[in-house]
Amino acid sequence: MKRGFVLLLFIILSIISSCDLLLPPGVYEKINNIVQESTKQKLFISITSGGDYSLALKEDGSLWATGGNTSGQLGMGDIYDRKTWTKVSP
Repeated sequence: MKRGFVLLLFIILSIISSCDLLLPPGVYEKINNIVQESTKQKLFISITSGGDYSLALKEDGSLWATGGNTSGQLGMGDIYDRKTWTKVSP
């Protein structure tokens, strides 16, 4: 449940930043802190999605993927779906 909540907050942040929506002072930072605290990892700086998968780029340059992978679209070298964020190896 917690991972789903964090993913939802991350998606909300992505939408807000891509649409240049204005939030009350401090709201963006609070959501960002929750996501960063919950993942205990570097911050995602960009996210994109397809029909049933998502890809995210972290500050450190690493690429992460989750979702459907029936055609190998996650770049993992296989066709297994990922239910959690998984680091894509170079």
